[in-house]
This record gives sequence, structure tokens and C-alpha cells, in this order.
Amino acid sequence: MGWLVRLRAGGYEACADSTFMARVSMPPDEFGVLLNAAGEPALGTLSVMKCRRPEYYHGAAGVHVNMVLESPGDGALLAATWRLDGAVEYHCAASDVRFLWRGGKFIPIG
Repeated sequence: MGWLVRLRAGGYEACADSTFMARVSMPPDEFGVLLNAAGEPALGTLSVMKCRRPEYYHGAAGVHVNMVLESPGDGALLAATWRLDGAVEYHCAASDVRFLWRGGKFIPIG
């Protein structure tokens, strides 16, 4: 289990609305999750390559990479639920996979 965030130089991290893709690997699954400049979950615009053509989703939390070619439409997208304890639960409807973000770490559920 791990994740990687690469912030690009150029001051984007100073923009409150900026988001960056984190690659989250929980074998055998891989996810792309949007984070803000502080490394916290965020919603933003996500570009997903399908059949050599990008599709754009606004207000997205992330994508279950394993499901991109198997799911029609936005089925591979992750739904994010912010909890009162500060954790964020992610769920992919197409695969029924769930995981949490809590305190800077991604944690598998179930």
C-alpha cells in the first residue's frame, strides 16, 4: 500500500483550487485520487483516457484504474464521502471496492 504525489513547480500549490493526481496502489487494484496542495482529498477535474481519447469529469474524486476499460460511462469513478472524524471514504460502484483516507494514509476496507 502506498501513494505518491508529485507537485509541479510553478506556484500551483499556492492556488486553493488546484488538485493533483496521487497514484494509490493496493494490489491487485490501482487508483488515481485527486488531492489538494496540502495532500488532502479534494474534488476536481479528472481526465481519463479511454480508447485513446480523453474524457473529462468535473467534480470527480478519482478513478479505479483497473475498471476504466471495463466500465461504461463514469462507472470507474470513485465517489468520496467526507466523514465527521476527518476520514474520507472512497467507493467505486463498478467494482464495489472501498478504501479510506485518514491522516495522510490510504487504508483498504474489508
